Amino acid sequence: MVQRWCTLEGGFLSYYESEQTATAMGRMDLAEMVTLAVCRVDTPHRVSVTATHKITSSKAAFTFEAFLTAERVFTFGTETSEVRRQWLQALAKCFVPLPVAHLRDKDYELIGRLYFKDGHDLNFWRVGWFTLEESNLYFSSGEGDSESHLGLVQLKRLQELTVSTRTVGQDKMDVLLMVESGRTVYVHGFSRADFSLWRGAIFRAAGTDGRALSSQQLSKHDVPIVVESCVAFVTQYGLAYEGIYQRNGNPQRMAQLLESFQKDARSVKLRVGEQQLEDVTDVLKSFLRGLEDALLTKELYPFWVSILDEEAEKARVRKYCTLIQSLPKINRTTLGALMQHLYRIQKCSSMNQMVTHNLASVFSSCLFQTEGQMSQEVRVVEDLINNFAELFDVNEDQVKQMETENSFIMSWKDITLSRAGDLIFEVYLEKKEAENCCLIKVSPTMRSEELADAVLSMRNVEVLDAADLWTTFETIENGELERPLHPKERVLEQVLEWSALEDPGSAFLVIKKFSAAKMAAYQKVIFCRWGKGLSQRGPFPVQGRIIQAAVGKQVPGQIHCPA
Repeated sequence: MVQRWCTLEGGFLSYYESEQTATAMGRMDLAEMVTLAVCRVDTPHRVSVTATHKITSSKAAFTFEAFLTAERVFTFGTETSEVRRQWLQALAKCFVPLPVAHLRDKDYELIGRLYFKDGHDLNFWRVGWFTLEESNLYFSSGEGDSESHLGLVQLKRLQELTVSTRTVGQDKMDVLLMVESGRTVYVHGFSRADFSLWRGAIFRAAGTDGRALSSQQLSKHDVPIVVESCVAFVTQYGLAYEGIYQRNGNPQRMAQLLESFQKDARSVKLRVGEQQLEDVTDVLKSFLRGLEDALLTKELYPFWVSILDEEAEKARVRKYCTLIQSLPKINRTTLGALMQHLYRIQKCSSMNQMVTHNLASVFSSCLFQTEGQMSQEVRVVEDLINNFAELFDVNEDQVKQMETENSFIMSWKDITLSRAGDLIFEVYLEKKEAENCCLIKVSPTMRSEELADAVLSMRNVEVLDAADLWTTFETIENGELERPLHPKERVLEQVLEWSALEDPGSAFLVIKKFSAAKMAAYQKVIFCRWGKGLSQRGPFPVQGRIIQAAVGKQVPGQIHCPA
């Protein structure tokens, strides 16, 4: 490494042997720069590249790198962070165009150009400007009012983060895929070097980097993925398991599973047969005990237990509400998810023997991070479970829906749940084929037309002909019988009835085109049927006849309205 005198003018960064030298030894064309990277002292080197030029000295502890096209990299170093900051500001001012100048104001690790596609247009690659600041990835196309159209990907909340290789002509191209809350962003670099740099930095920012709750990989609900995964697994397979959370798993298997979550929670998939229920419950408890601070926070401990001085439960609930609102957001959302789960568990206590007191005895030391089972701590957690609905603003209909789902889960084992315990269903586009499958969370209020819109949006299907109605079909007996759902029918109400079928797994949902004329004819039938009570039905009866109404398969005479 050598020390050089550098100047910045005319769109070039030139470097000289010394301040007195008139002729430059070389220069860097800023028009060729694609990424400016800040090398943090506390961050391991991001990417192994052979720098074309290293303009540093042995005293240069504060470094940054400029990545150019054609795999060229310049490494610079300064003796103080302030001098580095000044150089970065000057370079960014020359490098980043005015329409996206607001990106320069971030405390970034990386700033530069990448090719990208997002939900607005997945057909064409565009050049965008990106900035990585901690776990936030900001980006803009630089068009129009860029500041108001600034995109943001919260990397800790990604549902998917993968790299794939695609063939374009004779060349192969690495593409990074990011999915957050239904939004999809694809990026690739100008060269292998700058793509490798961004990929490494994004993967680190999206990972777990400590024991603090806010440092965990999070779901779109702001709940650590490890918590949602364990909760979903136990909800699906452990509601009726006697002594759930009281039985210990294998310490070695539990430690390995917890380590996997800590390395990359997003990549861990819990599967029955591969993981034991007791190991998963131990992982959840161990994770809570190992947090940097207690979920209920050690600072608030005296306030939690002092609420027990109130004899009236309503008075305690009011004070609990105040404390819950004072918790950091991620603590609050995680506590809500956990209490909802424990509420579900105790609702099945007739089978699992885990009444509220038993659950509180297990989890009190986890939530407060204390030794043993202090009676005051147990009573607090017992109150939180019993009053879950009021504490977390859950209405009566939602509580009833949870109880219905509990019954459904225990009677039908082929169901899939999201990490949060929400009901997830496979919905097919046009045909029941693996490549046409979409995983959709079906809420209690979702209607048939909303489900169809969600699938079309997920698959980027445009409705070109207004006469073609994309409709949700309920199909049973592996396709032997099917009917279109009315646009206003609640999907979950229909799906829950599948548990009464001899083989619930033979039923599925498919989205297909249904002409407006056929829908009008069908609605005459369905309205007659509604008059007799839609929910009181066997498999697909309409005035004593069977409906089989699929586009391309409809048999004349099978759908008609009685005189």
